[in-house]
Amino acid sequence: MAILHTLNQSPSGDAMASCLRCVNPGDSLLLLEDGVYAACDPYAAALRNAGCTLYVLEADADARGIVDCVDPGAKAIDYRGFVELSVACDAVQSWY
Repeated sequence: MAILHTLNQSPSGDAMASCLRCVNPGDSLLLLEDGVYAACDPYAAALRNAGCTLYVLEADADARGIVDCVDPGAKAIDYRGFVELSVACDAVQSWY
C-alpha cells in the first residue's frame, strides 16, 4: 500500500525524524510549508536515502526563497499536483 506522507514542519524539529522512521520504499513524501526546508542541504541526503519519491510544494519553496537550493531529486508540484498525488496514493499520513 503506497502512502503519501506530508511534512509541514521544519526539519530541525521531531516530525521529520518520526516521518523517516515510517517511510517505506514506494511511498511518497511531500514537503510543504516549513517542511520544504528539508529539501535543502544538509537534510536532503537523509530524504534521498529514505527510498521514497520526494515532492516539494513549489509555492511554499518559492515563498521561502529556497527554490535554488532544493535538491534536484525533488519533484516540484503545484496545488493541482498535490491533489492528484493524494488521490493516487492509498492513504495520506501528515507529520506536523
